[in-house]
Amino acid sequence: MSTREALLDRLKGQEIVIPDLYAVFSSWVQIGVNTHYQELVPVADERLETIFEDKHKLSALRASDFAFFASTWWPRAHYDELRVLMFFTIWLFNWDDEIDEPMGCYSEDLDAAEEYRSQTIDFVLECLGLHDRPSAQRFPAQNKIIASFREIGEPLAKDYTIDQRKRFMEELTRFMEKTSREQQFRLCCGIPSVEEYWSFRMGTSAVGLVVAVQEYAMNIHICDSVMRKDTMIKSITDETIINISIVNDLLSLRKEISKGCIDSIVPIYCAQGMSVQNAVNEAVRALEASKSRFDKAAQSLSVAAQQDPLKYKHVSEWVEGCQSLCMGNLVWSLATGRYDISQYCAQSDGCVRFTL
Repeated sequence: MSTREALLDRLKGQEIVIPDLYAVFSSWVQIGVNTHYQELVPVADERLETIFEDKHKLSALRASDFAFFASTWWPRAHYDELRVLMFFTIWLFNWDDEIDEPMGCYSEDLDAAEEYRSQTIDFVLECLGLHDRPSAQRFPAQNKIIASFREIGEPLAKDYTIDQRKRFMEELTRFMEKTSREQQFRLCCGIPSVEEYWSFRMGTSAVGLVVAVQEYAMNIHICDSVMRKDTMIKSITDETIINISIVNDLLSLRKEISKGCIDSIVPIYCAQGMSVQNAVNEAVRALEASKSRFDKAAQSLSVAAQQDPLKYKHVSEWVEGCQSLCMGNLVWSLATGRYDISQYCAQSDGCVRFTL
């Protein structure tokens, strides 16, 4: 039995309690669900049917409710932007599942996964108008998931400046690089340390990519030098990634263990010698610390904006948008059929209780 198999065996059958995570965000305003939610449901279904034919897979994807995902993460977005953002989330989830899920086409084949990454980068560069090769030398994407980025990239290319598109591309490249490193680690049957895990997760979560479309979602344009160089912007971006990653790791734990996946924060804490419940508690403490760092950075940005309102124009809206991402992630994660844990959430105290 490998180290990974032994850890998985140790986790199965364990009972855990996740405390009320809404309490962590009690000082943040919860906006709610975008008014276009119901309007987007059939659009999401149609979109999935253009990419996938397998009825079992389609059923599982519909349970994820991508319309609700987009509507909780971007509660104030206008319909046209929200539709593109929903397509983006469908693309991200399904692109990642091909590598990350046990039944994914490239899950166990690193060489094929590297080609998949390379083709994706090539196609996204083209869609964003950033390719350095003449169009005559390029080939259309053959993979349906990759090709479905066109309906996302073209609106971004139209609305985003070249600097905004380059920032998006930098995040995509980081996402690709980190998924490669994580996959190599997994295929070598290794269990990362907590530090190694976070070095992967800051990219593999894809939250950095989601933050990179915030200006599109909110119809705003923030000074490129602020977005690239301000340390508090980077801090809020990092804490948004950490926040969403921890909540995802906690609330998807039952699903991940059932599929034999241990590459998330609770199992990795357990590999360091913690009990499962202590690992959950430690993850919640890390979430609270991340939220505190977010608030501190937001306060610093608020002071900077008061001193130079022109330079920091729209930054306060962007910060609120990042808060909405975190809150929306919690709302969606507790409700989605992808994790299927709503039945384990107690109305009395907000805790989630289940057996792995």
